[in-house]
This record gives sequence, structure tokens and C-alpha cells, in this order.
Amino acid sequence: MPTPNRPPIQITPEKPQPLQRHHTARYYAHRVRESLATRVSKTICIVFLSVLLVLGIVAFILWLSLRPHRPRFHVHEFSVPGLDQPTGFENAQIAFKVTARNSNQHIGINYYSMEGMVYYRDQEVGSTHLKDPFYQEPKTTTVWTRL
Repeated sequence: MPTPNRPPIQITPEKPQPLQRHHTARYYAHRVRESLATRVSKTICIVFLSVLLVLGIVAFILWLSLRPHRPRFHVHEFSVPGLDQPTGFENAQIAFKVTARNSNQHIGINYYSMEGMVYYRDQEVGSTHLKDPFYQEPKTTTVWTRL
């Protein structure tokens, strides 16, 4: 702030210096080309990641709507009649009752072939064919009895 005893100080601005180039025109042309390539690669990455994000969201929504569950199998009754055969475990008949539960709300299950086998100490005791190919509807329980 100027005081009455002192005159105000004025600074005269210096003339701006001309911009000096330290690099050649080739250097600047290379930088422009490099930035164009960088922009193109960034755009490609953004498009790829956006598509990947959209596909992930669609897959997540499908998984939430379908909520696939594995079928649950339970053995309720089991017996191996005729173990006192002279041939031992070979060709022993097995009898059992099995249930399979499909707990999916919108997904059915195709069973192509089902075999039931019993092993004791890595030796097959008996086996039997359970069921021919069939389709199990959603939210159903199927019972197989083999005597």
C-alpha cells in the first residue's frame, strides 16, 4: 500500500522471450504418431473391457435367475442277498431303494444311463442296471427300487 511519504514502486514487465525449440520437427511428428497409436490402443481396450463387463453382468443375471443345483441322491434301503454263494462276490445280486431329488425350479435333468455298483476293499461285490434313459422334471423326486 502506498504511503504519502513514498512514491509507489512500479515494475516494468520484461519483454517475453521467444519460444525456443529444443527438438526437431521429426521429434514432434513422432510424438503425434505415438499418441495416436496410444489413443487407438486405449479405445480398443475400453471397448473390450466394456464388452467383457456386459457379458459378465448378463451371465450373473442368468445364474441368479436359474440358480442351478446338483441333484441329490439318497440310498434308503440296501441289501446283498446270496453272499454265501460258492463263487463269492462274483455276480452277486444287489437290492436297494434310491431317491433322486431335482431341486431346480426351471431346469430339468436328462439321465442317459444309470448303473449301481457296490465295492468292498477295491473288489466289486455286485452291480445292476438301475434305469433306462429318462428326463426328470424340475422340482421332482424320483424313486428307483431294484430287487
